[in-house]
Amino acid sequence: MGRKWISAMVCLNLAAWSAAGAQSGAPRGTLVVVNGKDGTVSLVDLGSRAITATIPVGDVPREVALSPDGRWAVVTNYGGARTAGATLSVIDVSSGTLERTVQLGVHRRPHGIAWLANGTVLVLSETDSALVTLDASTWMVTGSMPSGPGAPYLLAVDRDGARAFVTNVTASMVTAVDVAGRRVLASASVPKSSDGVAVRPGSDEVWVTSPQSDMITVLGAADLKTRGLIRSGEYPVRVRFTPDGAQALAVFAKSSEVRLFDAGSRKEAGSIAMKVPAAALHGGKEAEGYESHTVPLGLELSPDGGWAFVTLGGVDAVAVVSLRTREIASLIFVGREPDGVAYSPLVRSPSE
Repeated sequence: MGRKWISAMVCLNLAAWSAAGAQSGAPRGTLVVVNGKDGTVSLVDLGSRAITATIPVGDVPREVALSPDGRWAVVTNYGGARTAGATLSVIDVSSGTLERTVQLGVHRRPHGIAWLANGTVLVLSETDSALVTLDASTWMVTGSMPSGPGAPYLLAVDRDGARAFVTNVTASMVTAVDVAGRRVLASASVPKSSDGVAVRPGSDEVWVTSPQSDMITVLGAADLKTRGLIRSGEYPVRVRFTPDGAQALAVFAKSSEVRLFDAGSRKEAGSIAMKVPAAALHGGKEAEGYESHTVPLGLELSPDGGWAFVTLGGVDAVAVVSLRTREIASLIFVGREPDGVAYSPLVRSPSE
């Protein structure tokens, strides 16, 4: 079978794939995708599957959080091997522009981030093991507090924003922090390494992934005592819940898949392979079969819980995944090595 024929057929299939996704009820809005290697952020219009803006930010950006109304995105600039980052980039999603760069001073290597309903932004600083608070109305640092032992990585907050749950990656621990009281409430060990963390809606559970152990740990939010262990897939990183808390999703970077779990029983309920046609990859690669090592990293869910948005760091793309059909509905190529991703309900058409 000739390579040109394969390439033409794959292009046709991808076009049909994208059109099907656009017509199948995926929410309108904008994806904010952090491209770690390029030092940029891509704004993607979900209706057209087109990139509407590419915005330079800092060196090696990692994670992104959105304001409650979806207008503002704030990105952590982690920094490269030689120079530790110490800034945040604030993006106006409506205009597709960089609004400002925020200096964090002594707080370096920012990684995990969350935007609370009261206008407080929480940022983890790896170098000083701190949870830093900022006022989003002024973008001034308002304080910091310990984030537990080891290097803090990612965080999740409870429903009212009173407690933050921090993964301490080098210590293989999880720490609960009282945000208002600026103090550590408890820390608990998990299997080797700790990465993604999520609070299950409507419950008192916190789920934590341990990539180097291929495990997910279920903890009690009040005391961080282990309630269950789930062994599944290779190298679990991010974890998220559907809005009703009934189902958990986790991405597995080595086995290149998304797995679904019944949150109540903690049993696996299905898996979705993150595979793409090899001929569709950047750089003109053409081959029969499928590229299976796509390295899924970032994970976001639509507000209705029907769609997942998964960054594929190995192939420089974001997958729009239907949780109803459990298939990739469309694939959108963005910048190099995309990582964090967030959803905004704001619509920016390609003409803007």
